Amino acid sequence: MSSYQRWRWRTVNVLRRVFGIVATIIGVVFVVQAMVLVLRSQSTLDIGGVPTSELGPKLTILGGGVAVLIFGVLMLRAVVYRPDLGDTSWLVEPQAAAADRRRDRSWWTGDRKKSSVRTAA
Repeated sequence: MSSYQRWRWRTVNVLRRVFGIVATIIGVVFVVQAMVLVLRSQSTLDIGGVPTSELGPKLTILGGGVAVLIFGVLMLRAVVYRPDLGDTSWLVEPQAAAADRRRDRSWWTGDRKKSSVRTAA
């Protein structure tokens, strides 16, 4: 494949990892903030210009934080996909594709690790 395809799939995998890291951090911040609001019953939220100390909005923030946190972790755990290196789609062969892609690949880009490249002797 062309160098553009190699660059494109490497960039897609790096951006997916960066997005997962950012989403995980944001999820943790929202979960911590919501837990502080829930545990401190006297704390109030300003909703539409009206301060409220009800539990519902605090649990909504907690639920959103947990959802973003789970999404970020799933993005970080996703298997790299590099069709320019011969990867097959998981729709065609799910077990073989996942096992083959996890072996001797960089977590960030999906490139083959230097130790796994065989030199011709």
